[in-house]
Amino acid sequence: MTLFRHPAFARLSPKLERAKTELSELQKYSSSHYDEFLAGDWGATSAISLGVHNIYNGIEDILLSLARDVDDAVPGGATMHQDLLDQMVTEISGIRPAVLIRNSMNRSAS
Repeated sequence: MTLFRHPAFARLSPKLERAKTELSELQKYSSSHYDEFLAGDWGATSAISLGVHNIYNGIEDILLSLARDVDDAVPGGATMHQDLLDQMVTEISGIRPAVLIRNSMNRSAS
């Protein structure tokens, strides 16, 4: 388990471990059920979709913890998911570096 000294980061350790475990389980399952997934098997597709959903939710929970405990600003409302990502790609001078890297492929075409 990753250990941190600062309380805000120490609380992230179990969340990081859960996301890591879920990713490992998803990788094992998807490698052994790859053909069923490609064939559109409902069970395999559902299981893999749930695994991806769980990993995303775990990562979002980590980002929300950082927003609350470090930034002291948690986005809300209808655009909170995108606002959270935008917040995490932004460095906060003297507080924290950018947590995520902005991917140029996510920008809308002009």
